[in-house]
Amino acid sequence: GEELPRRAVRPEQLVDALPGILGADAVARQKRRLANDAQPLRELPAGVFHSANMVDPQQWIDALRGYKYDSINPDALLRLAKVRDGRIELPGGASYRLLVLPPSRPASPNAELMTPQLAGKLRGLVKDGAKVILPQRPLRSPSLSDYPACDEAVQQIGTELEVLDGGAYQKDSFDDIGLPPDFVAVDLDNRQRASGIAWTHRAAPGMDIYFICNQQELTRTIEVWLRVAGRVPELWDPLSGESRPADRWRIESGRTVLPLRFWANGSIFVVLCQPTDRTSCQDGSNWSDPRELAEVPGPWRVTFDTSRGGPNDAVIFQKLESWSLRSEKGVKHYSGTATYHNRFSWPIASGGRVRRVWLDLGNVANVARVSVNGIDCGVVWTAPYRVQITDALNPGADPQQIRIEVTNTWANRLIGDRGLPPQDRITRTTSPYRLEDSALQEAGLLGPVRILAE
Repeated sequence: GEELPRRAVRPEQLVDALPGILGADAVARQKRRLANDAQPLRELPAGVFHSANMVDPQQWIDALRGYKYDSINPDALLRLAKVRDGRIELPGGASYRLLVLPPSRPASPNAELMTPQLAGKLRGLVKDGAKVILPQRPLRSPSLSDYPACDEAVQQIGTELEVLDGGAYQKDSFDDIGLPPDFVAVDLDNRQRASGIAWTHRAAPGMDIYFICNQQELTRTIEVWLRVAGRVPELWDPLSGESRPADRWRIESGRTVLPLRFWANGSIFVVLCQPTDRTSCQDGSNWSDPRELAEVPGPWRVTFDTSRGGPNDAVIFQKLESWSLRSEKGVKHYSGTATYHNRFSWPIASGGRVRRVWLDLGNVANVARVSVNGIDCGVVWTAPYRVQITDALNPGADPQQIRIEVTNTWANRLIGDRGLPPQDRITRTTSPYRLEDSALQEAGLLGPVRILAE
């Protein structure tokens, strides 16, 4: 089944109502999907086939291109919705500048049906100052209660409601009703609208919070335009919890504009709360760009857990590579934790003063805990696979000792056990299928390991 509520209005179901907002590419994509030519199939994961024309959430990131929406059912709209200062408000604190009623669609083909109570509620919201987009005029009630007077009431109220010309909103923004996009992302490499950037916006008294996430597996530099002005933007790192005021931003056309760097699948919170009269800040960069001091070379001494099938003796890695590429018994299909040991000299000639020092692991499959000189420096599980080691360095105890514990997934062990007699297997699974043809996954510390500083 689909991992979405059955009664929710999904983005692709808004194509007929808001084609201009979703854009020509989304409209064409939905048209191709519904055509379902030759009933195409796709295989994901291996051995599992399903319709290639199922809705793919990856294709609907920032579906409304700078706007966000929630679904609301008739009961909540009738009981809870009120208008204040032109916004539809709910008791929980959520408020909205616009209410859109979707047109008829395959899952709900009777958009002209509406109870007199709901039609009256819409009329009341409009009279109180709310903006409502209605693609079809209500004609009758879905209920026989008080029939035929119920249909007459719906038709009478329907004549008082403004209906979209042609049944669809064709413009690419809601600027004409005073609602510009809340969020715009521009790729600084080509100055085009950035794709694959997910975001959400929450507001509290005196504070606005944007959570922005790069959905692509590559490092990107993006300029974001936020529909908030008059407050200093602060950058909050979801991984470390560190926060600081942004060093580079400006106010333009009533928006806060600032450049941000995202690691592969990386994210950041932008919090705006401190009032300011400034219209720009050019005090530096919004991200750290440390320089490389040295690479930590091999050999690496690596110990494995024998209870997980690892070798009894330490294995020497002259260069860092995936366990799945090794020939030693117990390493190729190993799943579990292995510990890497190495050392480096400090201080390193840096050509200037060093304030902070990092150990950059390059790439890791899948999780690593780093210790320097016996001091725990933290866990890394996603890009940039980097920990700060400034306070762990001890120039008086050279060389500096590195200990890195790396843990991978169960995949390689399951694949390896499939070729062993049952009594020799380490793992047990209720789904021992399609393992023979599965490729081994990368595992271990892949590097390169570097010393960085600023």
